[in-house]
Amino acid sequence: MVQRTSPVRSESSIVLEKALLAQPHFQTAKAERMTVTIDMNGRKTSVNAALQLISDSAMHLSIMPLFGVELFKAELSNTGTTVIDKMNRRFVRTQLSELAQMAGLTIGYADLEAIVCGRIFALGSTLPDGNSMKLVHTENSYTLSFEKQGIEHSFTIDSNDYKLLRTSLKMSSSYIGIDVLYGNYQLENGVKFPYRIEMQFHLEKFSTDCVFEVLRARFNEEIKLQNTDLKRFKEISISEFLNK
Repeated sequence: MVQRTSPVRSESSIVLEKALLAQPHFQTAKAERMTVTIDMNGRKTSVNAALQLISDSAMHLSIMPLFGVELFKAELSNTGTTVIDKMNRRFVRTQLSELAQMAGLTIGYADLEAIVCGRIFALGSTLPDGNSMKLVHTENSYTLSFEKQGIEHSFTIDSNDYKLLRTSLKMSSSYIGIDVLYGNYQLENGVKFPYRIEMQFHLEKFSTDCVFEVLRARFNEEIKLQNTDLKRFKEISISEFLNK
């Protein structure tokens, strides 16, 4: 006679499963109206913006500070990133990981999409099994944490409905890291999405705070992303783009 016993599931595994089910799931997203506020060492700037995203494929971010005129645009995908300065008729082509290294962490497209969409992930790798994660339970939240490739990952989850409240990525050997806070969840087209996303970048010499406030969004509607025709623009290096 052979006896079969079901494996004992840890509490961390159960919390992870519920959090993954609760996180936003959609094929396309379009934030037609949003504001982006950047605070860099006390210098604060706020602009209007728009975002279009096709899951696991690409996203386009447009910056429109003057009367809805697009002045900057970032076109990001699995294959590369193009940032266009339309006002000065120039652009830079690069890999997202090269841009992300300026923040001290190597972030690929899939990682950035997970951050923007309020999802749980492992930086540049496969998400580990919940049984191998540490779990801390407070009155109002759970915190799942693990270390992967020298990066400490931490996810704070609401203990009531299991929505993601905070993502923290920190290099194990230094202070460098990113904190992402999620709030103002709203239900639209069957998708519960955080309409407020705050990114806090902790670097060696300064810190930067970036807040995205979504005013109107739609999900799972057909989107056709149009890349900018670059014939009239001059290609420059990343250093030139940042220094001018």
